[in-house]
Amino acid sequence: MARYLVSRLTVVIPVVLVALLITFTLGYYAPGDPIQLIYGEDLYSLTEEDLARMRHTLGLDRPFWEQYLDYMGRTVRGDLGRSIETKVPVNRLLANSLPISLQLGDSGRGRRGRTSDGQLAPR
Repeated sequence: MARYLVSRLTVVIPVVLVALLITFTLGYYAPGDPIQLIYGEDLYSLTEEDLARMRHTLGLDRPFWEQYLDYMGRTVRGDLGRSIETKVPVNRLLANSLPISLQLGDSGRGRRGRTSDGQLAPR
């Protein structure tokens, strides 16, 4: 059993690291300004000094690799940040939707052999 767990972890850990890298890279190179997403129309009333201070506060003035290492560290600790739209911690949003997701997953149990099941997953 221990050998099986070790073999699975040697596969899962690199996959998670690559997924984190892809996720971060897509967000990093996405068009648009993160500050504008956060402040919206209020952005135009800010001075250049205010914008520079906000970029520094959010770490947007640091190189890619520094931002990525910070992102990885926070993600591993479970700190997924705050939603730009609702300003609520992402962990709380996920916790609120978890019961519904579990119910949906549970509702699919016991349906093996039905036509719809074969369309979703290989046998």
